[in-house]
Amino acid sequence: MKLKSLFFVVLFSVFCLGFTSVRVYADEVTPTGEIATEETMETASADDTAEESQITGQDESALTTEAEDNSSETLENTDTNEEVIVEEAEEETVEEAEETVVKKETKKTTSKKTSTNKASTKKVSYSEEQLRLLAALIYCEAGSESYAGKLAVGIVVVNRKESSAFPDTIKSVIYQKYQFGPARNGALAKALKEYDAGKFTSKQEKDCIKAAKSALSDTKKITYKGKVINLKGYYYFSGRVQRYRIQIGNHQFK
Repeated sequence: MKLKSLFFVVLFSVFCLGFTSVRVYADEVTPTGEIATEETMETASADDTAEESQITGQDESALTTEAEDNSSETLENTDTNEEVIVEEAEEETVEEAEETVVKKETKKTTSKKTSTNKASTKKVSYSEEQLRLLAALIYCEAGSESYAGKLAVGIVVVNRKESSAFPDTIKSVIYQKYQFGPARNGALAKALKEYDAGKFTSKQEKDCIKAAKSALSDTKKITYKGKVINLKGYYYFSGRVQRYRIQIGNHQFK
């Protein structure tokens, strides 16, 4: 009986010791496992974070590279656009300058044409009949005189036409009674026949035509012996003129 009781006590003791060891072992394993699991999770999290950081870094790097590329392209495009704008502005400036030059040249050409037209109008302000009569009279009155003397005779005839004290046409001035001897003695008629026949070709006759054209174009000044003389207001000439103002060759003028 005593042995049996002792056996139960020993068995109970062994059981208690074994149960305690199992609990201790379970307690030691569970914390360790939990720690290990947390560390693993933390490690995994850290790895995931690192990978995400690497991915994020790569993405940011890629984005930065793309942004830089875009910026470069934008700058290049901007520079290109600016160059294009500058080139277009330069082309527009050149075109405007060319247009300005063309306008100025056109204006000058127009002015020249206008001046030429005015000059032509002035030159053609007399008729062929007036030129014919005046050239023949100059030849008769001053054929042997210098060109200045020929022109002076023509200016006197034109001055008379423009004055209210004399007839108002070249023909009526030349044929006015008692004024010009060649119109009375037949010399003028002879000169006119030669003119009409195309025989007014000698130097003296050509100078008479030239003087007549100049006088009919409203020339009032002559150059004689290096001096410029204004004959506006002169209405008379002859070999003998009282109180004359100037003498040119064999003629006196006033």
